[in-house]
Amino acid sequence: MSNFPKPENALKRAEELIVVGQKSLAHQTLHDIITGKRYKTWSPVLNDIMLKYIELSVEMRKSKQVKDALYQYKGTTQNVNVGSLETVIRHFISLSERAAADAQSRAKQIQVDAIEDLDEEEAPESLILSAVTGEDNQARAERESVTPWLRFLWETYRAILDTLRNHSKSEHVYHETAQMAFAFCKKYQRKTEFKRLCDILRTHLSQLSKQQGQTSTGPHHNVSLSSPQTIEIHLETRFAQLNVAIDLDLWQEAFKSVEDIHQLLTLLSGRGSRPQHWATYYEKLARVFWVSNNYLYHAHALYKFYTVSRTYNKGLSQEDIQMLSTRIMIAALSVPPTDSTKSRNDQILEVDSQRDKMQRMAQLLGFPGVVPTREQLIQELVIKKVHTVVFPAIRELHIELEKRFQPLTLAEKVKPVLEFVAKTAEAAPASTDSASASNPLSGATLRQYLPALERVAFLRVLQQLSQVYDTIRLTEFARLVNFISTGTWETLLIEVVRRKNMGLRVDHQQGALHFNSISLDSDNVRERLTQLGKNLSEVDRMIHATPSSIAEAQKEAEAKAKVKKDLFVKIVNALGDEHRRILARKIIIEKWKEYYENLERAQAEVAQTELRRVNEAKQAAESKRLEEDRVRREDERKKKAEEERVRAEVVRTAQGLGMSLDNSLLSKPDIDAQTVVREHISQLQKARTEMEKKINMQGKRLYHLERARRQEEFKVLSQLRSKTNEEARKHHEEQMVQFMEDHKKQHAVALEDKARLTRMEPDIKVFMAKVQARRDAEYKKHKAEMDRRAAERKAHQEEEAARRREEEERLQAEAERARRDREQGEANRRQEEEDKKRGEEERRKKLDDSAAMQRKREAEIEQRSREREREERETRPPAGDGWRRPGAGAPSGEDEWRRREEDRRPPAPSGGGWRDKAAASASARGGEPAREDAPR
Repeated sequence: MSNFPKPENALKRAEELIVVGQKSLAHQTLHDIITGKRYKTWSPVLNDIMLKYIELSVEMRKSKQVKDALYQYKGTTQNVNVGSLETVIRHFISLSERAAADAQSRAKQIQVDAIEDLDEEEAPESLILSAVTGEDNQARAERESVTPWLRFLWETYRAILDTLRNHSKSEHVYHETAQMAFAFCKKYQRKTEFKRLCDILRTHLSQLSKQQGQTSTGPHHNVSLSSPQTIEIHLETRFAQLNVAIDLDLWQEAFKSVEDIHQLLTLLSGRGSRPQHWATYYEKLARVFWVSNNYLYHAHALYKFYTVSRTYNKGLSQEDIQMLSTRIMIAALSVPPTDSTKSRNDQILEVDSQRDKMQRMAQLLGFPGVVPTREQLIQELVIKKVHTVVFPAIRELHIELEKRFQPLTLAEKVKPVLEFVAKTAEAAPASTDSASASNPLSGATLRQYLPALERVAFLRVLQQLSQVYDTIRLTEFARLVNFISTGTWETLLIEVVRRKNMGLRVDHQQGALHFNSISLDSDNVRERLTQLGKNLSEVDRMIHATPSSIAEAQKEAEAKAKVKKDLFVKIVNALGDEHRRILARKIIIEKWKEYYENLERAQAEVAQTELRRVNEAKQAAESKRLEEDRVRREDERKKKAEEERVRAEVVRTAQGLGMSLDNSLLSKPDIDAQTVVREHISQLQKARTEMEKKINMQGKRLYHLERARRQEEFKVLSQLRSKTNEEARKHHEEQMVQFMEDHKKQHAVALEDKARLTRMEPDIKVFMAKVQARRDAEYKKHKAEMDRRAAERKAHQEEEAARRREEEERLQAEAERARRDREQGEANRRQEEEDKKRGEEERRKKLDDSAAMQRKREAEIEQRSREREREERETRPPAGDGWRRPGAGAPSGEDEWRRREEDRRPPAPSGGGWRDKAAASASARGGEPAREDAPR
């Protein structure tokens, strides 16, 4: 770490290093100043240092060091000058974006879309691909020059977001950076980075939510989600995130963004939430649901959007209201009836995860714990009279699909309505993209509902036919669903069977459609039969109407009216009792209300007591924290002094070893003399390794040279070996011939010697027997001598062992006797010391008694002396009689004062103190003199 008395010196030093081309050293110098603990008070010089440091970091692409420096600089400026931090961050972003734009402009042939992930280095397969393909070096060099700058710009956004994630004073800079990061992802189509950016923002929001309970004890600059302005800014950022996710076709991230927006709107509800936010939220949510083919929730989201718009948007014209109502009605009718009319068995067997998912999506629409249905939505639209505002054709379509039961004519009545929807979509104004994007009520959006409407109409025809027919010909069925193609309705039939909505079987051989395995719903059958009975009764009454039957009908009507009148009278008579019961219940409710108010008041008092206790605990914790901070600062000061001492020792050690120190070695936190020695040894080993490498290279070069020489020599040696082998073979053959001749001669001579020596064999045997007998006698004699010596040695060893045992026993007895004598001597010495101590205590006691008696006598003598002097003063002659001169008869004031002081002063003992008397008496007795430290 560089040590400068002032930060200005560090900035000047960095500029000098930049001038001479040592930018890395200048960057490290400024980094040490910013992250060091010496300059923690903000000043304009630190702002200049930070700007220069940012410029060097961008030029050298050091993103990790910049993140550390920004975090340290935030701690320096957050309580003094937050504007300086914002200036530095904006400067950092502008430099990074300018560098990325310059690199992009320099590389015209770059294909940014081919870069998969900016956080990953260049993959091995890309290197292999560049080697295999014919991509020229220029294009590859341009790719390598632009990608690092894009990665650096992405890391710039991430570093700033991480630094400002919980800083209320720089909250607007945080959200501006997020907006810039969204623009970056949209401009370069960075889907992977956009997902990571969404995860980062979501993590920051969850951390803020967890820290809300700790806001009172945390730093005062933390972001608080209890502020409506903060939630407004977060909402704007999340809406921008949702728009970019939709533009990038990342619908999963769009759904997560919608969840985040719903969470923020829930926090803002009741504290001034704007209707525009809810309208935008429901409009985007409807679009997400439509892309995910969730038509039911899409329709509910549009209905929520319609409700908010009708309530708060007073600028809607009648045409806009009609178009919006038409779209909502079409969206509701486009929901397949099988999606919301599941059987009981399907509801029981429904997977928990699927049910949780549906409840989670319903919660986004404001249906906590309840899954909305198609019937509820259509009933709500009818209650709100939305169907009366739509186009007449759409109103007729609603009646045909939901109220009437006409399977044979349903297709004829639905087909014109579908054509009307298609014509309305084609006739809608398609002016500009911006206009359609800003106006969600445009007719062009109705075209998307055509396939869904055709599907719903087909299912209605199929359901009604299944209730009327058991079998129908395919040609007739195709005529009844002529508003869709044959391939489409065949696909829909397969889907219906796959989802087990109804039992179907297509017989292509006979050309028939069988409605088999249809379970009769008792409710539907009862409803149909009841309606049929009523209609038949009405028809019968109208056909067979006679005067008597008309009179009976009138009597029956009068009887019903009388019964109704009697019922009304009973109700009027019971009103008083009902009123009294209501008043009694009101009194009970008031009592319970008073009880709960008292209970709440007691709970509030308990809460106040608990709050006071918590505040006291917080104050104690704050005091403890301040004390810990003081101890920590003291430890840091000591640690810094120790570091300075170690650094000086390191410099001395390096100078002693004759090695040069660089900033990288000095910047290590655990640097010491041993580290310098190890670094010196490492440098020596490195030099030795390099020398060994050179020697190895020379050895390899010599090896290759020798190998080449020997390869050339091998050819010559092969020829020489062939020639030598031939000569050796010839020489061997000649030698073998000569050897055989000599061997035959030697064999003949050996046979003659054997015949001559065979006559000496009996004499040899006699001689060998004599030698054997002599050697046996010598062996027995030698063995007897060895046995005798062994017996003597054994006896000697036994005697020596007995003598050693006797000596050891004697030594042990002497040691025991010496031990007993030593213990006796110790006991005698202790007895003598105790006697001596007891005698000294007795003498000390006698001396104390004599001293006390001496003090008593001295006090008595002093008392008598004072009495005698007082008697003398009383009997003294009057003033003027004596030798005094006139005017000096009475003592002066000063003489009187001296006399009184002398009277109060005790007389000095004439015979010495008690110590002298005690010493004299002790010497007279012949004892020891009194000690100086005897008690007084």
